[in-house]
Amino acid sequence: MDVDALPSRAFDSPAQYADTVALAAYYNNSGMDLTPEVDARFGRIADERIAADPLRYYLWLPLGRVVDMWLRPREDNLPIDLDWWVYSHHHAQTEFSWAYAALNAIYLLLGVAGLCLRPRLWAAMLAYMLLRSVLLLTVEAPETRYTLECFPMLIVLGGAALGSLAQRLHLTSKLKAPLGNA
Repeated sequence: MDVDALPSRAFDSPAQYADTVALAAYYNNSGMDLTPEVDARFGRIADERIAADPLRYYLWLPLGRVVDMWLRPREDNLPIDLDWWVYSHHHAQTEFSWAYAALNAIYLLLGVAGLCLRPRLWAAMLAYMLLRSVLLLTVEAPETRYTLECFPMLIVLGGAALGSLAQRLHLTSKLKAPLGNA
């Protein structure tokens, strides 16, 4: 366990950082699996953090996980390093993952644009995606694939947005054409 890889926001105080470093060193040097004693000690640190800021644990962290699941590139089943965002370790994998993130963002933006048009069954699709997200707020260790069930609806909504845009462009081009060519 590498405590140095944790961001500073993972600790509420220098004492908590020192406790975590000591516990991680004990775990790393013991050469064994996670014992109930070590797990209980990590649990006490977690309990301290929850007591210090319950909103962080019960609201902000779950919301952050759901937002991460919606925005994360869909590279889960690809042969890419788990730390794909560390550009200095592997340039090509990071660039590939950012391209996937851009594609994911395009799907989301097109889906939102399609929702704004309110096509048939838009309310049911929105309700499903919102209820799915609310359900994911309750899962402590969700995976990014849990939002994939919403993407067929985003694709339909995005298609509605692109269809509307194409129709507007077609009508605009017809209006600009001379009367004899129409």
